[in-house]
Amino acid sequence: MSQSKNHNSISIIQWQRQLDFDRPCGAVSSDDTCWLCDHFTASNSVIQAFDLELAESRPGTLRLQSVSKEPFHIYPVVIAQDTARLVSLLSSHHPCIQELSLVCSIRARSPFDRPPFPIHLSPSSSTLVYRRFRLLCITERAGTHLELRDMHTITGLETLIISCEGHNQRIADEIDALIERNRNTLKKFDICEVGQRRNGLAMLESLVACESLTFKSYYNNGGTPYMDGVVNPMRVSTTLRENCALEFLSIHFEHVGVSEVLGLCKALHASKSLKTLKLQGVIGSEEERCVLAFHS
Repeated sequence: MSQSKNHNSISIIQWQRQLDFDRPCGAVSSDDTCWLCDHFTASNSVIQAFDLELAESRPGTLRLQSVSKEPFHIYPVVIAQDTARLVSLLSSHHPCIQELSLVCSIRARSPFDRPPFPIHLSPSSSTLVYRRFRLLCITERAGTHLELRDMHTITGLETLIISCEGHNQRIADEIDALIERNRNTLKKFDICEVGQRRNGLAMLESLVACESLTFKSYYNNGGTPYMDGVVNPMRVSTTLRENCALEFLSIHFEHVGVSEVLGLCKALHASKSLKTLKLQGVIGSEEERCVLAFHS
């Protein structure tokens, strides 16, 4: 049965009743396991019609994730509208959902695009300002009907994974602010882009507790913004240079010259904790590669 047919058979009233949003989350007022953790399989029979599912990430905590990685613009708009409402309700009512993995946009790309349906992450309680997530994974797609809002409320983040078709400075600003606010808790940061960016992220030097960094870019315009974003802070930032947590660094660019990577390798000599350095897409002569290997 197609996704649109599944959706047509489930009214808004029906999924609201089946998911029982009038029943408080058990994780709100105590450390008890929420009732949703015991019934997420039954809940999936409802929310999978919206390309969503719940999975137990750790005992007593859940991940809310997109089932497929296809952008929602290929599906009827009404599905995206209800999906945005559903994700907003689940994330605001259930702190037991500590991991979020979605296919959506971070910010509207063009005033000429159809206005997207917002996914709000703000907590439902008026007394709470922030929403704690342990993991946030965003597969960012241009043209999708879903747009993530309230990223400024996210705290306690340990893993941030961003995959983007393209980039603009507004999205970079959102990610920078998220990194800065979670600088003391973020342990893993992966970003992959398939589009042009003028500048690297400004807040990389704030990653004081990060153990794993991965940068991938499949767009080559003669520059490597993330390379500069890593090398420059390594040279001038005491915070990142003396980071005792960083153990894994992976950088993948299209056709990067050895000379550009060499500066990074020299800067990394100051790191006492780094165990693994992966470089992909590096081009150069055999002699240049030998020099690179020596400095690695």
